[in-house]
Amino acid sequence: MATVVLDTSVLIHLDEVRQLGLLACLQGVEFVFPDEVWQELVRTDRRARALAAIRAGGMRRLRLDVGTELPRMIQFLDQGLDQGESACLALAESRDFLVATDDRKALRDWEACVGANRSLSTPGLILLAMRRGLLDLATADACLAVWATHRFKLSFTSFAALV
Repeated sequence: MATVVLDTSVLIHLDEVRQLGLLACLQGVEFVFPDEVWQELVRTDRRARALAAIRAGGMRRLRLDVGTELPRMIQFLDQGLDQGESACLALAESRDFLVATDDRKALRDWEACVGANRSLSTPGLILLAMRRGLLDLATADACLAVWATHRFKLSFTSFAALV
């Protein structure tokens, strides 16, 4: 089973389109996030929906190991990443997990550490759900419209181009 560490950006973008429930439906993938990501989810309504996703088995919280992962998190912070991104990368690197982030700098730093093909994005998760028959094209494309209103614009106008 693959384990994916979720950055705050992914949780927020999935929440904006009310698709956190997809995480529990993606068989063969375990989703986790560090406490630092939880701290970045500052809106009460967003936290409530994240808690519902945790209760549904869609994801779970993990704590960083103080001896190994915390020092590595500090190194990522020194590179200019925020606390949540730094914690995600330290956790994923230490435990050989994948990372899900929509932050380009975090993605570049991650790929510099471990190479390509060890990361996902929110659109990548939506595409995975589509390929597994969990979302149809109309629902996926509706996500793009919502994200655009929240300043999360992508280089494509329809998931049809990716399927």
